[in-house]
Amino acid sequence: MSYCRWSCMDWQCDLYIYESNAGIEIHVANNRIVYTEELPVEPPWIKENIPAILERRAVVDAIRERSDRKDIGLPHDGESWTLDIEDAVPHLIMLRELGYQFPDYVIETLEEEMQEEQNEHCR
Repeated sequence: MSYCRWSCMDWQCDLYIYESNAGIEIHVANNRIVYTEELPVEPPWIKENIPAILERRAVVDAIRERSDRKDIGLPHDGESWTLDIEDAVPHLIMLRELGYQFPDYVIETLEEEMQEEQNEHCR
C-alpha cells in the first residue's frame, strides 16, 4: 500500500512512502520540479468533476514537462529507510520540520494505523 508518491501534490511531493513486508519504506527525492507556469486550480474531487480533473491533470503534465528540476538541498536528499510504524511517524515529523514536502494525511493515516495496532494488541 502506498501512502504517497512523487506524483502527489502535483509532483511536489518529496517522499515516496509505502508499506512492505519489512515495514514502512520511506524514499526521499533528490530534486523537485520548479514550475515555470502557474498551475490551474484543482476542482473538488467529486464524481461530477472527473472530466475536469482529467483535463487539469493533462495540463499539469504538459506544464511539468516544460518545467525545470532543482536539487532540494536538504540533509536527507536521496536517502531511504525501512522503519516500523512506531519509528516512521517521528521520522516523518522530523523530515517535515526540515522542509520536505508531503501530504498532511500521511502522518495522520500512520498514526491511525498505529492506534489500531495498539488496540488489537490490547484485546
